[in-house]
Amino acid sequence: MPLCGKAQPFCTLACNTSVNVSLPAACEAEILYDMILEGTYNSNTCQPNGPSAFTVVVMQPNGVPLPTSPFVDSTHIGQNFLVKVKHWATGNSCWGGITVEDKLPPALTCPPDVTVACTRSTDPAATGEATATDCSDFIITHNDEVLNLGCNNSANAGLVKRTWKAQDEHNNSTSCVQTINIDQPAASDVQWPIHLDDNYSPSLDCENPDTDPSNTGWPTIGGQPIPNGSGFCNMAVTYDDLILDLCEKSFKILRTWTVVAWCNGSILTHTQVIAVKDKKAPVLSCPPPLTAGTTSSIQCQATVILPAISISDNCSTTFTTNMNTPNGWVGGNGGVIHNVNTGTYTITYQVTDDCKNTSTCSTELSVVDDDSPTVVCDEFTVTTLNNGGISLVFATSFDDGTYDNCGFFDLSVRRMQAACGEQPVFGPSVLFCCEDVGQDIQVEMKATDSAGNANSCMVTVHVDDNSEPAILCPPNVAISCQQDPTDLSLTGEPQTVLACGSANLSYSDFSNVNQCDVGTIERIWTATASNGNSSACTQLITLEDNTPVSITFPDDYEVAGCVSVDDLLPENLPPGFDFPTIVSDCEMMATNVSDQVFTIAAPACFKIVRTWTVINKCTYQAGSSTGIWSDTQIIKVTDTIPPTFTCPANVQVEVDSTCTATVVLPQITDIQDCSSDISVFISSDLGAGAGPFFNVGTGSYSATYTVADGCTNTTSCTIGIEVVDLKKPTPYCKPGLIIELMGVDTDGDGMVDNGMATTWAEDLNDASFDNCPGALKFSFSSDINDTGRDFDCGHLGQNSVEMWVTDAAGNQDFCLTSIIIQDNMGVCSGNPLSSVGGAITNEEGEDVENVTVSINDGVTPPAVTGPDGNFVFPALPLGNDFTVSPEKDINLLNGVTTYDIVLIRKHILGVQALGSPYKLIAADVNKSGSVTTYDMVILQKNILHVDEEFPNNRSWRFVDKDYIFPDETNPFEEDFPEVYNINNFQGNMNEVDFIAVKVGDVNGSAVPNMLAGGAQDRGRELLTFKAAVGSLLEGQEYRLEITSDNFDHIIGFQFTLDFDPAVLEYIRVEKGELPSLTETNFGFALLDRGAVTSSWNHTEPVSRDPAAVLFSLVFRAKTNTTQAPVFQLGSTYTPAEAYHANGEVLDLELLFDARTGELPEQASRPPSVVVAAPNPFHQTTVIGFELSMPGHVSLTVFDNTGRVVETIGEWLEAGHQSLVFQAGPELPPGTYFYQLKTKDGSSTDKLILVK
Repeated sequence: MPLCGKAQPFCTLACNTSVNVSLPAACEAEILYDMILEGTYNSNTCQPNGPSAFTVVVMQPNGVPLPTSPFVDSTHIGQNFLVKVKHWATGNSCWGGITVEDKLPPALTCPPDVTVACTRSTDPAATGEATATDCSDFIITHNDEVLNLGCNNSANAGLVKRTWKAQDEHNNSTSCVQTINIDQPAASDVQWPIHLDDNYSPSLDCENPDTDPSNTGWPTIGGQPIPNGSGFCNMAVTYDDLILDLCEKSFKILRTWTVVAWCNGSILTHTQVIAVKDKKAPVLSCPPPLTAGTTSSIQCQATVILPAISISDNCSTTFTTNMNTPNGWVGGNGGVIHNVNTGTYTITYQVTDDCKNTSTCSTELSVVDDDSPTVVCDEFTVTTLNNGGISLVFATSFDDGTYDNCGFFDLSVRRMQAACGEQPVFGPSVLFCCEDVGQDIQVEMKATDSAGNANSCMVTVHVDDNSEPAILCPPNVAISCQQDPTDLSLTGEPQTVLACGSANLSYSDFSNVNQCDVGTIERIWTATASNGNSSACTQLITLEDNTPVSITFPDDYEVAGCVSVDDLLPENLPPGFDFPTIVSDCEMMATNVSDQVFTIAAPACFKIVRTWTVINKCTYQAGSSTGIWSDTQIIKVTDTIPPTFTCPANVQVEVDSTCTATVVLPQITDIQDCSSDISVFISSDLGAGAGPFFNVGTGSYSATYTVADGCTNTTSCTIGIEVVDLKKPTPYCKPGLIIELMGVDTDGDGMVDNGMATTWAEDLNDASFDNCPGALKFSFSSDINDTGRDFDCGHLGQNSVEMWVTDAAGNQDFCLTSIIIQDNMGVCSGNPLSSVGGAITNEEGEDVENVTVSINDGVTPPAVTGPDGNFVFPALPLGNDFTVSPEKDINLLNGVTTYDIVLIRKHILGVQALGSPYKLIAADVNKSGSVTTYDMVILQKNILHVDEEFPNNRSWRFVDKDYIFPDETNPFEEDFPEVYNINNFQGNMNEVDFIAVKVGDVNGSAVPNMLAGGAQDRGRELLTFKAAVGSLLEGQEYRLEITSDNFDHIIGFQFTLDFDPAVLEYIRVEKGELPSLTETNFGFALLDRGAVTSSWNHTEPVSRDPAAVLFSLVFRAKTNTTQAPVFQLGSTYTPAEAYHANGEVLDLELLFDARTGELPEQASRPPSVVVAAPNPFHQTTVIGFELSMPGHVSLTVFDNTGRVVETIGEWLEAGHQSLVFQAGPELPPGTYFYQLKTKDGSSTDKLILVK
């Protein structure tokens, strides 16, 4: 009930004692007077009025006002308070009561929706926490709804719907929803653990290494480890370790990671290198400095014992210790070193542990010299006085091998007694004089080394006198080459002088006179004293020739008749015309002759220009005009006898396939003539010369041969030329004829008693032709009149016949075929026969040829469908059961391309269904009864030519055309009929039809028959790959980086890259910016043939900038070369094409960048086939053609069923080339087809094999 205050006139107040106050979101509320007062307040009750006329005080129950009055906040929730309302003007007041409450739920804010990698945690700590505000205490909780989408969604692998709830302590609550998308991973998202090998990241220390993946890294996506077989990533992770020991407690782990992506079948591999290394060097302790003295009297060297050092290491127990000593590096820890020279050295210890970590420490070694020199003297020495009567002898003359261990020493000497003006003191030399002659003098030699150590020895010196005489030679003299140089009256004698005694004279001559007796003589005179001493001098004697040479050369010469060049040699000519005449005295003369023969020298038949050269060997020098004379002699010959020869026989030439011949005339032989200058001229109805003359038609021609010699004498003859047609016509038979017998009465009783039918040989003709014009004649044998055949009931079934073709020239050839005789009307007696036949088409209704259709009667041979797709078994007995079975297992890749893989992938992912049961059957490549990613793997391996078959399957499958699938979206629900069963055969059945399914071809691009063509659309769009070009050096690697200016919305491509295996060696594939492209997108089974195949596709169309490197192929050069000619992108094995997402097919080409090399010719043309000759052929034929540029060429030969007989492939240079096909003995005669493929295109034609 209300509480009232003191009453005042005209103002009555009543307060509510139970007011509930709910706090707003701001958690604070002001208590207003009108919240507490009851009833109406107006100007008649309290004046003044309004908010400013009242005061409100909120108080504790004990009457103490709240500090926040008149406000209450969240600290007051749940409490009761007194409220006093007072009117200021009148002083009237009343008391009420309030209870503070919290009725609002918390204000909750959800974290934003996020998309996280499949490896990331979805905990709120990773994806965001919800936040809330409230006036009361509250809690926030969440509840997750988790959906694993597996591989069914290309964008997301999973979804988490997180419902957040905030509830305060008064049970007020609110909620919000956060969506967490879990990203569907791609192969390119996988991040491999880094190498721990000191190249990318530090290796592990050898002390207690932790090589567990938890420490060394695990494959991640988005920075988090990929769960192995669980979670949302749909991936399995495993690894294998290969441990390679490096050194003690050091090794490398080659950890091969394998990640299998279940959604697309990708298998990713990566090798992580983990190195565990000892990288700490050993710890060493070196000895103190050492001193050693020399230990040899011979060498200035010491033998030193070096102490060992102490070694410790963290991992190694095996060390290699070397010491850097004065003798160089020595192995071992301490030990003895020999032959150490004096000096101060630093001894360095170098210790290397087993892992090649090295430490060094050093100490000092001093080696000193403490040995005196070893003195060795000549015990007895003789010295001889010079012409001046003295002899100065140095100390070194008395030394006989004095040495010091340290090398350097000084020698000095002294006389033991004074003489010759010298005192007995040490000096560098001693003096002996005339007073010492004949005496033995004692001297002392002393040696002092660089360290001051000295030693000495005694020498006895004997003194002799050995003076020599003096001599003066006569002057040099010149005489004639005809005079005697030993005549001393002409040359003179020397004078001699000697202090005592006399001297004897003698001389020796050294001649430098040439074969012409001209030159010099060096004469050495010698004067010899009685003591045997001698002196010499030299005199020069010159011999001269001053008489001139006289030469007369032969005159010119002329002769008539058949004279040879040999007949005109100098020795065969008369005097005066033969040799030069030479007059000389001391000279040596030489004569040389050279002839130049002119065969056309009118009026002579030939002329000899003879050049004579005479040389004086005594005076001539090469390049000089002195001592050489020359003259020209002219010799002329005249001849009037004509040449003789053997005329060729008449010529017969056979025309070729164009009814024309190439005529080459024979050469004449056995030409006889006096002159060697012979000319042959041929003139004919075909033209001048021997030919070849092309496109010569049949007929008779003549040719005249004329032989002329150099003297204008001529002889002629004429031959006949016959150009004839000897080439057989080319027969082509129809595959066969089916003829129905007509009933005949042979015995005239009015009853049909036999069947009869007549056919003509010409009915079997299927466009036979001949090389020459003229009507062809057709017969059943070589008899051209055998043109018709009759058949009756005895010929029922298949009959083999020959169709002979005869051309206008009488040449003949034949082909084999058959005539099937049917009796559908039963005119023949016995069990009637009827036919079974049908048509085989694909899903689009196109006829399928080369299908082998069998019927199980044990008699009838299989039928093969032609271009019309039809087959027939013409003569089958009624009442029997039969099974008709079609089969075709050739041309495995007919219609199979990378785009088929794209469509199968879309079907598996649920993006785009294949749409028909026949396409699903085609997609089941491994015949498993389902369409899986394994079918895609098999297709890609076959496109790349890694495999050449479909496992458990054939190239084509067949379905009974009348069969209705219970569920067209699952044709494998039950076994569909692939044969046709006939029970109790009752008569002709001509609608046993089948639908043919080309396995692997899901877009219907297979060529079903020859008439369907399959020619490439030349107007379609072109995707261009580009690569840089330059020169290669032998052994150098080249990276063929593939870019493209128009790689826009491409979903797949395939190609063959041809290269010259003699020039290049394939090394590896390097990933570029194409997603999911790995080495598995390339085939290397054909590397020995110079080919790399490629097939790539993606789930979504891909576009890349022109500068982006799509991928790279790395090759190594085997020889020096330029790159452009050795690479060629084409369709040699895997056809070159690319695809847009809508199925549009693009041509694919590779151009080389013109900035670094020449662009290859871009306007392609088909190969120019010259001829397949011979054709028809017996065993071997040659296919000739022209190549516009170097490249890979393949020749494929098929039989008439489309089976490949042989494939030949080579890398050939530009120009005229040829390939040889040799038919093996197992090949039957008949019609074959060849297809020649080059970079420019392909050409197809027929071959006829005869035996």
